Amino acid sequence: IIGAGISGSFTSKYLAEYDVHHRHNKRADCFIDRIDLFDVSPPPDDSLVNATFKAVSSSWGSDAPKEYQGSRVSSLTLTDGSVIELGASIIYSGNQLVVDMMAGDSALQKGAPMGLGKKQQQETTQSTTSDEPSGFGIYHGNREWLLSPDLFSRYPPMLQSILKPLYFVWRYNIDYFRLRNAVKQTIHAFDVVYDLLNNTEKEVTYFNNPMELWDVIGLKPLASISFHEFLDELGLSRDVSLEHSSSSGGIAEKAIRRSWWDLRSWLPGMGCLRSELVTATTINTYNQDLNEMNGLVGLVAYVPAGGDLFSVEGGNYKLIKSVIQQAQDIYDNSNCKASQASTRVKRHQKTITTVITTEDSMELLSNNESLGEYDVVILAAPLQMSRIKFLMRSPMGMDPSILHEMPLTGVHDNVDSEDIIDRTQTSSKHA
Repeated sequence: IIGAGISGSFTSKYLAEYDVHHRHNKRADCFIDRIDLFDVSPPPDDSLVNATFKAVSSSWGSDAPKEYQGSRVSSLTLTDGSVIELGASIIYSGNQLVVDMMAGDSALQKGAPMGLGKKQQQETTQSTTSDEPSGFGIYHGNREWLLSPDLFSRYPPMLQSILKPLYFVWRYNIDYFRLRNAVKQTIHAFDVVYDLLNNTEKEVTYFNNPMELWDVIGLKPLASISFHEFLDELGLSRDVSLEHSSSSGGIAEKAIRRSWWDLRSWLPGMGCLRSELVTATTINTYNQDLNEMNGLVGLVAYVPAGGDLFSVEGGNYKLIKSVIQQAQDIYDNSNCKASQASTRVKRHQKTITTVITTEDSMELLSNNESLGEYDVVILAAPLQMSRIKFLMRSPMGMDPSILHEMPLTGVHDNVDSEDIIDRTQTSSKHA
């Protein structure tokens, strides 16, 4: 398995479970001799990490995790005990796959999402009546706050908990309920995925591509249009004056023409959910505009609003190491014959640079070092960003020393979107 983050580690356990528990003849040996996971992590050593962040803050601790971490799940611990998530920071309680993995290891404990450090917790407990404004805000630039963070900050906490939800409902009114209803419908459709994953006997469980999966659970239309187009279908109003003209395009004129009859603009304290909250959330979560992603991806950012959130105590990266160990434990507790490998499931800190395919196997190389030949290779990393050369030896008994590029169906070069636009415009001019 190339890539030992969340996807790669979870895959190793699923393979182990299937190999051990789904054999047709329970007395037969397991099919898999060993599972090797390759990943470039862990991050640099403590001295380099501290040197990198020294200019940012003097509170970075020297107790950075010694264990390996994933590329998208990584943590740093400050001297006050705070765990700073550099990647995935929160976990949604409805994510059944993660919840099941945590249930398999009693050492993994749920913690408060983005919790405070030990010293900060003590200070907060001792001083709960601070006059310093705090809360949620949306900043538009040029010293303009669309939603002030110190809203109702002068009121007692109990009164704030009542006024803030009422204010949000008043400010965003019907658009808020439209978006919330769409999120609930998406969650209900996505829950079908877990039923499909648990049913390994029917062919409908297996898909050739993600779009087939979305089609089965009814989310293909949402994955086939942009987030802006999806919000148009929901009927969410749009205030183009708050958006950059370069990202508005022709839709902006249409939005301006239809905004004159929007009676909410005549009421005090009204806001635009789409151009304020949705746009701010999307940019902060994905660093992309609403036109640059499909409706399904954009809507995922709001799914946690419908359930509890948590993180793993001590850092979410602990989940990766635990899952790989759980995969090994499955083999250790099985009646499979001993493997030639001392550890059946093992992680290696290696950078895969080349994969060479023959009729019978696939060889992995890290630069000039051969890491072995495998029956199956699973890529659990972004293909276009992995910079791996996929080659194959000459077929039909031709010269085996000649290598050819492996045909990868449906894979396109990772080119910049602006370059695609420039080439499209140039082609239309020549035409």
